[in-house]
Amino acid sequence: DGKKFAWSRDKGKPFKFTIGHGQVIRGWDEGIMKMSVGQRAKLKVTADYGYGARGAGFVIPPNADLVFDVEFLRIVPTGESIKSDFLSKLPFLLAYIAVVLWILKYVRSDEQEL
Repeated sequence: DGKKFAWSRDKGKPFKFTIGHGQVIRGWDEGIMKMSVGQRAKLKVTADYGYGARGAGFVIPPNADLVFDVEFLRIVPTGESIKSDFLSKLPFLLAYIAVVLWILKYVRSDEQEL
């Protein structure tokens, strides 16, 4: 319906999560991995990569396709030790790096953007 449900920029505090650990919806894990630090993008997330048939409480209805306006601010090391042989496995390295981004807004994809 075009309503904001989470907006970290308005709160002045970036949202932090670790990629690949199931802390966020699949659409975020996969979408953020394709972004570069400093990039702003709209992540279009279908229901099967978002909240699916369950929705999210009273905020996101079941089977909702979503659009998130995000900005990838920086990468923050998680503090876990990284072995030299692990560095050769770059895709797995991403799973051990936390990302910080602004959640600017979301709109259901079947609604007009603001």
